[in-house]
Amino acid sequence: MENQLSCDVVIVGAGPAGSTTALMLGELGYDVIIVDKHDFPRVKICGEGLTSDVWRQFKKMPGNIYDHFLALDDKLPINGIRLGYDCSNPVQFDLCENVRIYTCERTVFDHFMLNEALQYPNVQFIKGLVEKVENKGGAIVITNTHTINAKIVVGADGAMSRVARELGLQSRKTGLMHLGVRQYFKNADLKQEGSYLEILAPKPTIPGYFWLFPMTDNRVNAGMGMSSHHIKKYDISLRDRFNQIITAEPGVADRFGRATALGPLQGQMIPMLVKPAKRSTDCAILVGDAATTANFSTGEGIGPAIRSGRFAAAQIDQSLRQNRFDAGFLAQYDKKLFDATGNENRKFYLIQRFLSHEYFVKKMMKNLKYDVELHQFLQQKLSNVEFSDKIINFKMLFRLFR
Repeated sequence: MENQLSCDVVIVGAGPAGSTTALMLGELGYDVIIVDKHDFPRVKICGEGLTSDVWRQFKKMPGNIYDHFLALDDKLPINGIRLGYDCSNPVQFDLCENVRIYTCERTVFDHFMLNEALQYPNVQFIKGLVEKVENKGGAIVITNTHTINAKIVVGADGAMSRVARELGLQSRKTGLMHLGVRQYFKNADLKQEGSYLEILAPKPTIPGYFWLFPMTDNRVNAGMGMSSHHIKKYDISLRDRFNQIITAEPGVADRFGRATALGPLQGQMIPMLVKPAKRSTDCAILVGDAATTANFSTGEGIGPAIRSGRFAAAQIDQSLRQNRFDAGFLAQYDKKLFDATGNENRKFYLIQRFLSHEYFVKKMMKNLKYDVELHQFLQQKLSNVEFSDKIINFKMLFRLFR
């Protein structure tokens, strides 16, 4: 006999977006069930950089989640960012002490976020594989172990969201899919004092980029990302390109001579939104990668995922108060999310179009290196804890690519 459960909100997926939604609703006193096919902690493929946007989102959430994160041991504070087409001579930007960027394994970070949500007795976690989702007179989520009845379902189940597919919310016409691969190494030579995020764009990576992110315990997260459209069009093996860079690219290969791989190269799909898309329907809302919230240019998704979880919880609170779960009412969430991120995505989409061409990559890196005023301006912006997309405007684009 099936195990029947009931709650106010069922959340499918326990990543940062789902856990944020659960935490916010748990604080408001609603009964929440989180369903995920994995036990936690679990591995998640990612670059694992946590930008200042994460802290801006944390500070808008209840409780002391920011202070709790700072108490974690398995994280590494970052001193700056290095950018380069010429990997032997990248441009360096240093961060001030008031700007906090960290690297932290997603295994650790996602488990931390889930535990923050589970501090509320009205929030519970169930391991289960979702087999069916319905939104008829409420939300019904059927897993391999339970049938869960709720007033609304939150799809926080990633790029290949089962919730989105079942409820007709996924459309490939509104976005692009990127593929990222990453591998851990130990004892790679990062060749500078301090800990720097390195984002490198030598010819084999364009129209994507290669990253070297230092981690705790003398490890490095090395990875590469590129549009799946470009990969398919030119029959590119991302694995081969990645191996080419770490074995033959000047400025990179010499760092891996004594490095030891700590596991295989692994990949992850990252959806990128180009046009406005539906992220809600009757009795359902999408968040995180299921809602294609990742930054179009960098692929950074943790801060945007947390933001979407905050917005979803606020909308669900209004829905529960007014007993309104129809698509028209929930569309307020779509508008709020697009208003907050649409302008930013348009700017980064434009930047990415430029950076799809080697000429403009080289031009930008040259300007960053030799335009002292431009370098100082960006250095100042990166030293501002409130740094946001406002740094990107048409005047700045002209300076970068002139």
